[in-house]
Amino acid sequence: MLVGTLGSELYEAHTVIGEEVALAARIEAFSLRGQVLLSESTFRRCNGFVKTGEPFSLHVKGKADPIVVRELLELPDVGKAVPRRDIRKSPRVKVAIAFSYQVIHADVTGAAGP
Repeated sequence: MLVGTLGSELYEAHTVIGEEVALAARIEAFSLRGQVLLSESTFRRCNGFVKTGEPFSLHVKGKADPIVVRELLELPDVGKAVPRRDIRKSPRVKVAIAFSYQVIHADVTGAAGP
């Protein structure tokens, strides 16, 4: 991760960039309004300080394998609970779409794939 001021004399901005930042943005984009999702590494760092829901897997852009996240429910030691939030209006539907492809190498089309 890189943290700092980037730019030139004409324009500069304080920013954070890197793989971890991109992953956090992907997790945040999946969460519902008011919902807090924790990556597995963040959950491990909490050392029992938080109460969470059951772990579940997400497929996020930039990762070949799904990641595991948990919903933050409560911070028991300080008496704080995450307020209820909007529920998803439509269910997520698993879809299997058949496809085929052909490899093009040096402008030559190869055999079709599955």
